[in-house]
Amino acid sequence: LCLFHELILSSRIFLLLPIFTFSRWLIIPVMRFSRPAKKTGLGAILIGSIGNRKLFYSSVLPTLLLFYFSINNFPLLSVSLLFTLFFILLLKKLFEERFGGITGDNLGAMIEFAEVLFPFSYLLVERLWQSI
Repeated sequence: LCLFHELILSSRIFLLLPIFTFSRWLIIPVMRFSRPAKKTGLGAILIGSIGNRKLFYSSVLPTLLLFYFSINNFPLLSVSLLFTLFFILLLKKLFEERFGGITGDNLGAMIEFAEVLFPFSYLLVERLWQSI
């Protein structure tokens, strides 16, 4: 909650749109390159339904948003997105080792984690950039 307050106070309210867009998009590559923990359940349904074509089409809007926000206001947004993607992939690896695959609850946890980590990483990268 404090991170969102920081974004609003520092006139970065426009970051709220990419936060929620990218946090949901980040699980699409995870679903494409994961295996389900069990044969039934939401994780198995979602993971089995993503192919290369759906991955490509679902990446169009986030890519356009990334370019738009990077060019206009937030040039460090792509660094923050890569930082968040790196940690989501680490979380995916951890879940696959612990549970033998990915469940629907794991996907939801990744979304929540990305929603918190993305603004934190953006503010961190921005402060580091300003201090250079």
